[in-house]
Amino acid sequence: MAAPGAGEITDLVAAPDGMVFGIAAGPSDRKLFVFDPTIRRVTHVDRLPFSGIIYNAASIGPGGLIYGLCAEGIFTIDPATREARILARSPGPITAGFALDGRDLYFASGAAIYRYRITVTP
Repeated sequence: MAAPGAGEITDLVAAPDGMVFGIAAGPSDRKLFVFDPTIRRVTHVDRLPFSGIIYNAASIGPGGLIYGLCAEGIFTIDPATREARILARSPGPITAGFALDGRDLYFASGAAIYRYRITVTP
């Protein structure tokens, strides 16, 4: 199991260094985990500082960061430090979508579609 108490895995992202980053969902929280495919083991597990992760809505983006969506906004995970944080808050709860086109990230809140221009890189 990727993370103790997890009922499902909502996101998997292959990082440039070959590691696979994932988000595991449990009844009360979300956890970030890192899977090393070479040794076929989870090497890192940490609680995420946000919840409401949108299913299948994460990818590598500008600056080599992982960008993803949760109900409250756009989050990033730095593969080098494993730090997860909210990058930008959404004007309304994010409900669906994830399209990353260069520096433009698209998502939906109900029937409205939003674009966020990524300007921050490490």
